[in-house]
Amino acid sequence: MKNFYLLYGDDKAILNKEINDLKKKISINDDAVIYYDIIDVNNIVDEALTIGMFSSNKLIIIDSTSYLSEKKEVSNISCLEDYFNNYNSNSYLLFISNSSSIDSRKKLVKLISGKGEIKKIEATSDYLIHYVKDLLDDYEISGINISYFLSRCGTNINNINNELDKLKLYKLDDKVITKDDIELLTQENMDNSVYDLVNSLLKNDSV
Repeated sequence: MKNFYLLYGDDKAILNKEINDLKKKISINDDAVIYYDIIDVNNIVDEALTIGMFSSNKLIIIDSTSYLSEKKEVSNISCLEDYFNNYNSNSYLLFISNSSSIDSRKKLVKLISGKGEIKKIEATSDYLIHYVKDLLDDYEISGINISYFLSRCGTNINNINNELDKLKLYKLDDKVITKDDIELLTQENMDNSVYDLVNSLLKNDSV
């Protein structure tokens, strides 16, 4: 396991899912998770070097949006950069930037890349398909119907979760989700409806 991670993206729901996935991956419970803003450099380093009270391992989640994406300066950032040279292997640092881009020229980004992992989180079609599959792991649904479900629900993770909950509850007995079930229970995304309406008007179709 690596000790440094950077996740960035503008969808908070997806970021939160990735955070929870990482917590499971490194077997960290909620009592061993600490949150900081990156401006608290000294406290971050002190925390990382301190032995955990509830567990031998700890996860330090650092909101780094202001520094990595909004290009605001942080005093004493060099102290955090120096920590990479002599870090505590029982502390895991997760840097989060709630933005679709980061400043890859930053020394901190290069350090994380060299000793850890950097991942851009975005709601691509592949990501969403795998996301739905994971949540429906004990249900039967075809790939075509997953795509149809996403075409109706859009890319918002919270909306996807709500619509999936309805489907799972409705098909709790046989655990087989069909296109008819999707049409019956899910609400079509308004953006999709507007898009279809505009296309129909452009093609002079009757709506």
